[in-house]
Amino acid sequence: MRSFILVTLLLLSSCAGYNFNYQSNPFSLYGIKRLYVPVFVNKTVLPGVSSKFTKEFILLLSKFSDLKIIRSEGGLSDGVLVGIVESDDYRRKVLRPVGSTFTTGELEDSLGNRRPFYLPSDTQITLTLRLILIKKGTGELVELARSDLAPHLTPQGRIIFNETLALSNKFKRSVGGNLGPDSEGTVNFTKNLKTEKDAVSAMAQSAANNFEGIILNVF
Repeated sequence: MRSFILVTLLLLSSCAGYNFNYQSNPFSLYGIKRLYVPVFVNKTVLPGVSSKFTKEFILLLSKFSDLKIIRSEGGLSDGVLVGIVESDDYRRKVLRPVGSTFTTGELEDSLGNRRPFYLPSDTQITLTLRLILIKKGTGELVELARSDLAPHLTPQGRIIFNETLALSNKFKRSVGGNLGPDSEGTVNFTKNLKTEKDAVSAMAQSAANNFEGIILNVF
């Protein structure tokens, strides 16, 4: 039923001259004019994830002229947005090969006297993002939202919403020969790591866009 309401609201936003005011504070109905956004919690097997998501959501929320974003815990705020980035406990399930390259041609020459085999060439990243908005969030309630009990916090009282977004992205690994001075290297770790980080950054931006397009429009 809730999904139907979300879809209906999105359809209304594009029909018959009905438009949401994207510049107005979406949380003003709940008396939230000053919002504290602490650094998102990283509960994934990937390092450096939380800062990317925190940055994208602060950029998004800063667009609303009548919503003040508080950067420090000591600042007076009317609400707290808790973000938790999560993943499976096993890295091989978070970074799953979805494509491969057969070691023939230049790759075969670079690998030397070995039987041809398949190298992973495409990898899919799978994460989830939990977002909890708390009105007048106290330290105790915020810590509860950041704990393993977060999934059990229902939207009532000071919990405005508790939503989870499923995120995925795919990136291509650097797979190439290593015989020439300008070759990529059979498996180039440095390039692969950068590509992986870029893919996570894209996921953070996509999550912020989804939050704006689906959840914020409900308020």
